[in-house]
Amino acid sequence: MTSTTENLPGFGVNFNNLSQQAVGSWNHVFASNRVNTVSLALSRLSMDRTSQNDGVNDIVSVLGIQGIGFGGKNAWGSPWFAVQGYTGIGDTFAATPMHAWDTTVEVRDTYAWQRGRHGLKFGGELHRYIWPMWGFFPDWPVCCLACPP
Repeated sequence: MTSTTENLPGFGVNFNNLSQQAVGSWNHVFASNRVNTVSLALSRLSMDRTSQNDGVNDIVSVLGIQGIGFGGKNAWGSPWFAVQGYTGIGDTFAATPMHAWDTTVEVRDTYAWQRGRHGLKFGGELHRYIWPMWGFFPDWPVCCLACPP
């Protein structure tokens, strides 16, 4: 049994995670002992987490709770109610809804030169890590009775 309400009807959570990778390489042979290699690599991870009520049920307005409302339609949901010693009820407040992704782009260039029993290899690498995290934050309150601060 879970300690959250994700298994109860009306409080489901959707996870949609996607990982993608791609790589390409080009070799240029100057001679049998001299080779240049250039490669490009991409890696992307996309993570989505939504609640069953996101964008569907504005439960906060139905309950008449006022003074909140940032986040818009995508942050609709049920308030989280908890009483100490019991499992709380409501939409999960742990990063829901959330859409985050990260992308890594990497370019490498190497040159290898073999002369007899001696070899020389040098090159360089450029990489960029991109993480534009976008998240919606629930516009509903978390209510806790007799819970520690």
